[in-house]
Parts: sequence; C-alpha cells; structure tokens
Amino acid sequence: MAITINDEPSPQYKVTGDTGHFSCGASGTTPHYQWFEAGYTGSLETGITGYTAMSGETGPNLYMPGVTGLQNRARYVCAVDESAIPV
Repeated sequence: MAITINDEPSPQYKVTGDTGHFSCGASGTTPHYQWFEAGYTGSLETGITGYTAMSGETGPNLYMPGVTGLQNRARYVCAVDESAIPV
C-alpha cells in the first residue's frame, strides 16, 4: 500500500531557549521517516543553505529542546517513504 501523508508539520516561530516540536503523520506499509534541516547561515546575503539529514531523526516527531538562534531561523522538512531513506 502506498504511503499517504495524513498530517504535515506546521510552521512554528520560537525564541531562543524554547522547545520546538514538529510532527508528520503517514499511513501505509511501514512508513520510514527522515527529518532534514536547512540551516540559516546568519547572513542576509546567503540566507538558507541546502537541506541536510538530521542524524537519528527517523521518527514521525522532531523534538528540539533549547532552540538556538540559528535553529530559530532554519527550515525543517520530513521525508516519508516505504523503504529506508538513504542519507
């Protein structure tokens, strides 16, 4: 059965020190998750960099306690597939 995304992560705005929580719900034959981060470089000229897989973040939830200033400006996405997602 194909993967169906049931719940997409919602945008959040956090201040330094807050806890961020994103969730992604999927149904189908054994969904595999991988979270990615597009970091903010701290520069208005270069802005957001490319997406990088977040080590160990392979579940439907992403918890980020103690958000840092750079994480506050980053973007996060979750990829879902029927097989393990190569990183």
